[in-house]
Amino acid sequence: MASKCSICSSKNRQKIEQLYLSGTSLRKIAEQTGTKVTTLHRHFSGNHMDEKLIKAQEKKESLQADEILTEVEKLKNRAYTLLKQSEKEKSFFASAAFIREIRQILELFARLAGRLKEQQQMNITIMNHPQFIAIQTKILTFLDKYPEVKQAFIQELEAEEATVE
Repeated sequence: MASKCSICSSKNRQKIEQLYLSGTSLRKIAEQTGTKVTTLHRHFSGNHMDEKLIKAQEKKESLQADEILTEVEKLKNRAYTLLKQSEKEKSFFASAAFIREIRQILELFARLAGRLKEQQQMNITIMNHPQFIAIQTKILTFLDKYPEVKQAFIQELEAEEATVE
C-alpha cells in the first residue's frame, strides 16, 4: 500500500504550495519549511496541488497582467495628448519626438499583449514541470544506492535551478 503524501497532510501545505506557485525553487522551499527536496518533488509531480490555490494564483497573475496593460494604455493616451498639444503650438521637433514615443508605446503594447496572454497559458518552467520533477524523483530514488553520485547530482540540479532563478 502506498504511503500518504506528507505534504498533503502537513500544516505547512498552503505555505509550501504558495511558495511553489510564486516561483520559489524547491531547494529554497525545503530550506524554509524543513522538508526534503525529494518529498517536494513527489508532492508536485503527483498533482497534489490544491486546485483553489492554483486558480487563485492564475487570477492574481491575470489581474497583474491587466494592470500592466492599463498602465501602458495610460502612457499611450498621455503621449497622444502631448502630441496634439505640440501640434497646436506648431512645435514640429516635439511633435516628431511624441510620434516616435507613440510608435514605441504601441510596439510595447503589442508585445506585452501577446506575451502576457502567452505567458498566462505557459506559466510553468521546466524545473517545476511535473514530468521533470517525476524524472528527478525517480533518479534520486535510484541514486540512494550511490550516495556520492546522488549528492553530485543534487548539486548539479541546484546549480541549474540557481541559473533559472
